Amino acid sequence: MPVPPPSIPPPPRLGEMITRTAAGILSALMLLVLARFLAQPDTLRLFTIPAVLLFTVFGWIRPSMGLYPLIFLLPLTPLVPHVRGVANFSLVEVMWWALCMGRAARRAIDPRPLRLPPPPSWSTLVLLTVVVCGSAAVRLLRNAQWADPIVWRVLWDDLGHFFRWSQESRLMPLRAAVVWLEGVAFLDLVRRNAPRDSFQRRIRILLILSLTFVVLISLHQFALAMTLGDGAPETLAAWQVEPDWLPDAITDRWTIRAVHGPWPDVNSFASYLLMCFPLLLSAFVLSRNVFGRALLMLLGAGTALVLVLTFSRIALLWLPITLLIWLLLSRARLRRLWEWVERRGRLVVISALVAAMALLGLLLGSDRGAQAVEHALQTAPAERLNVALKGRVNIWRKALAMTHEAPILGVGWGSFHERAAHYHHREADTTSWGESVWNPVHENAHNQFLQILAESGVVGLGLTLLLMLQWLGIALRSAVWGKGGDRWTARALMASVIALAGTLLTGHALLLIEMHFLFWVLVGIAFIRPRGPNLPRPPQVPPPWSGRAQVALIALIAIFAVRAWNARGAPDLHPWSVGLHPVETEALSGHTFQWTTGHAALMLRNIQGDCGFHLSNARPDLAPVTVEVWINGELRDRVTPPDNHWWPYRFDLPDVSPNATYRLDLRPLQIYPDGDRELGIRLRAVSY
Repeated sequence: MPVPPPSIPPPPRLGEMITRTAAGILSALMLLVLARFLAQPDTLRLFTIPAVLLFTVFGWIRPSMGLYPLIFLLPLTPLVPHVRGVANFSLVEVMWWALCMGRAARRAIDPRPLRLPPPPSWSTLVLLTVVVCGSAAVRLLRNAQWADPIVWRVLWDDLGHFFRWSQESRLMPLRAAVVWLEGVAFLDLVRRNAPRDSFQRRIRILLILSLTFVVLISLHQFALAMTLGDGAPETLAAWQVEPDWLPDAITDRWTIRAVHGPWPDVNSFASYLLMCFPLLLSAFVLSRNVFGRALLMLLGAGTALVLVLTFSRIALLWLPITLLIWLLLSRARLRRLWEWVERRGRLVVISALVAAMALLGLLLGSDRGAQAVEHALQTAPAERLNVALKGRVNIWRKALAMTHEAPILGVGWGSFHERAAHYHHREADTTSWGESVWNPVHENAHNQFLQILAESGVVGLGLTLLLMLQWLGIALRSAVWGKGGDRWTARALMASVIALAGTLLTGHALLLIEMHFLFWVLVGIAFIRPRGPNLPRPPQVPPPWSGRAQVALIALIAIFAVRAWNARGAPDLHPWSVGLHPVETEALSGHTFQWTTGHAALMLRNIQGDCGFHLSNARPDLAPVTVEVWINGELRDRVTPPDNHWWPYRFDLPDVSPNATYRLDLRPLQIYPDGDRELGIRLRAVSY
């Protein structure tokens, strides 16, 4: 009997070839960034290199296996890179980057196509991603002349520090957009596994286990602060602050420090604890073991105690509200809410959201409306609120002024911190009755929704709120019609998301990488398929890409393409530099200047044939400072500004061709330590 010839697999389709090519290019770029980062000496290479190799293998073989240790480590690792001598970066982000790199490399050579079921709210998430990436691209085009080789040289030099770019960097919109895409990829991986009972059970166990370690670390930290006071180890006490709203009778008797656990920010840590609290309550109900319930009860009491010891007022306000929300979300109430949503609630909520965003855009977009808001923020009640909120109204004032600049699509994702200086009001440092109040030049909005509004406009904020409502709707369906475990998990997720949204009114916890990923974990678990008796027949749901969604997608892409083309010819240029602290303003003269570190480098263009700048020695110790001036690696001079006046210096450039780029290095030989900064010399008015 003749042997049949072996079957030849059909050639890949054009779409499949494009997808595999794109995955290969993406994995190569990710490998380049990771290699440049690991080449730096202060990246904990004894730990990060083995972790990167391990998670790359996880991404290649089975990504869900890498997801379990990541979720366990998320609440435990934020403070790890902050130890002495190590710069700020997220260990979990580096590991997730390696896992995604492994997934992309596998996709580039794997002939099997990905079969993805259309997830709920997919079109809204894609539209919001287009707004995020489009606004970031427009801001990047405004921040630099990308036709200039100097920009690409600076990008290459800074690529090794990608995971710890400063928010003052003009390249920060690129990193912010990448972080958003990392979160979407995290959500996708969680969503793929969420319907499995074993996955849900493991995730609950991991979240509770990591919370146990966090509570133990926090209680140990509080005990050290109480017993050792200012003598506590620096790694534990570095971010501890004294609550200034406690009575003097308490602070005079005891050394009170706000507990931040293994997190670098107290308010973000409190948001995390508050978000975990409903999960503990639902786990307590689901547990059928007396010993397990006793342990969960003990952990819940410890979590509540640590939450109180953070002394975060917004979290303490939302703690009883969160408990009340979880208690009120009974099955009967949720079923009535579900019936109202199915009848007319969805149309009412979406109409109200669209109307609110339109009114907000008209109010902040018009000159008269912006002036009315500015006037309202300068009244006596607003000043009293500003004092009560520790200066947050000053930053909200900047956010609203920033929104007036671009009310529809925002000033650019990830650019709030850098652009806040353009809207700084020096007179806001003091109230009308003479009380000092916090008024930073560079800072985030301390209100996540206002920051989204300023960076992505009313379109971005509207899509964000719509997406959150859709996720709550998915969880609501599971809470009403799901079986026991699904129902209680969805009930906890609804309470957690609402509590987190409440704390975001005065904070920005989602800017922290670990909290950002934890939020996507909660959202991914919400995609549970309701299972159980008496499940109603699902209504006719339109496909993920309906006609309206396709039109909106094409319109957004076209609008951002036009904005990018217009921004291309009108960039907001400034010298590219490293080793400089943020811009400051001199009180007497009003000059803007920057302190250098021990080595500052500026990459300039030879336009006028020479290079000029002003230096000033304003160190508090009044010690003389000698500065070496290097141009293209050649030592040109050593200068010593005699005092705190501004002294001009100018150097000819005979060896630099006209219109060519060159590098200016300033190396102060004497450094003055100022807290966590090192100060060299003051620099201003660089001309080239």
